[in-house]
Amino acid sequence: MLETQFPETAETQPELLAHHYTAAGLYESALAYWKRAGERALGRSASREATVSFARALSALQQLPENRDTREQAIDLRLALRTALLPSGTFGRILEVLREAETLAESLNDPRRLGQVAFFMTIYFYHTGDPERAMTVGQRALALTSGDVGLHAVTNNYLGSVHHAQGEYQRAMDCYRRTVAALDDALRRERFGRLILPAVHARTWLAWCCAEVGTFAEGIAMGEEGCRIAEAVGHQVSLILAYWGAGLPYLHQGDLSQALPLLERALDICQDVDLPFVFPWVASSLGLAYALSGRVADALPLLAQAVEQSAALGPRVDHALFVATLGEALLLAGRLGGDAPPRRAGA
Repeated sequence: MLETQFPETAETQPELLAHHYTAAGLYESALAYWKRAGERALGRSASREATVSFARALSALQQLPENRDTREQAIDLRLALRTALLPSGTFGRILEVLREAETLAESLNDPRRLGQVAFFMTIYFYHTGDPERAMTVGQRALALTSGDVGLHAVTNNYLGSVHHAQGEYQRAMDCYRRTVAALDDALRRERFGRLILPAVHARTWLAWCCAEVGTFAEGIAMGEEGCRIAEAVGHQVSLILAYWGAGLPYLHQGDLSQALPLLERALDICQDVDLPFVFPWVASSLGLAYALSGRVADALPLLAQAVEQSAALGPRVDHALFVATLGEALLLAGRLGGDAPPRRAGA
């Protein structure tokens, strides 16, 4: 077997073995190595590579006899493919993949996998700006995952995001605090099929909520915790969100000397990886920080790029926020040379 002859290649470049086994028609081995290649690609935030690998794994799976085990794998691979697709913002394809997974899970009468699908549907409806359906599906996900501490916690996390998007900050904060409390110790390092470490995501959005309601000390503490977790794991997407979230309380508080280095660090990492879905959040906040500090020439191109990239990804819950932030910066630019602008942060 190739993996015994070339163990290092099997570990570090599983896609090479996957190609070999596919060409040889050894689909069971090909499936295992395409899946491993996809997981490795996700681990280093190479979402396009992961998308290709998981799609090839599904193709290999279709060549195997159909039974309960292969159906379960078909669900799991579609959920992994959904995670790989998210950074590109291809929501039409994401919904298609989730519907396929849901149909398979229903045919197997598999509550755990139905709960996973419901959780990812919650995220889909949140991102596409349908809070009512997100809340309904999220409550179903909570019911189905009551025995799974991790998945139950991350479902609560996204229900918090639904509340946050509607300006219900206290409800959102309650959800995020439950997630933070549940994902303690070793669970902090688990992704639970997510692109971002949920322990980091919860702290980032909790820091954002704290910034909105003015509880800056808690927000700063949550942001710092998120950074420590992401740095310990060394996961690039989580690092982007952690540094961005850590900068938000300082930005809203008007402490630009603290906000700018964190937001700039987030943008630096964001530009090193292929994450068009994440970029508008970071660019919009950093652009506003530049505008508030009088660096309009740096602010406006960055804010315009955030709006343009967000629009290119299709409907999303936060696009209006990016447009409003660009408008605020334009207003600030018109005041240059006059009275000092108010130190308000809307991103």
